[in-house]
Amino acid sequence: KESMVSGISGDIMFDTNGVTTGSSYDVMNFKKDAFHKVGAWNNSTRLELGKDIVYLGGGSVRPSGFGNSLSGFHLRIGIVPEPPIAYLKDTICPDDTSAPECWEGWNPDIIEKLATDL
Repeated sequence: KESMVSGISGDIMFDTNGVTTGSSYDVMNFKKDAFHKVGAWNNSTRLELGKDIVYLGGGSVRPSGFGNSLSGFHLRIGIVPEPPIAYLKDTICPDDTSAPECWEGWNPDIIEKLATDL
């Protein structure tokens, strides 16, 4: 059954499977001597990033890294099912969980964003 618990950071709601609903997280960026919110993630809008990110070294332009592309590189990323960070879609991928479409949540959204941008 659905339930709600009041926690120190506010109300925490669970669906009938025990997964949190209505979760949201702030994406923080350290600027000078303090953290500042530069984006957010939640179950409905997913990852949203602002334009005011300060990168290592104090610049506002995204570093080029590997020529601004990871083309030709193969990255292997391990994800542990830990809602709301990562949800495994058991009904879509009951046997093989290696495909990206088997996952949803904050962590897979970040990985998809990085794959798109890099």
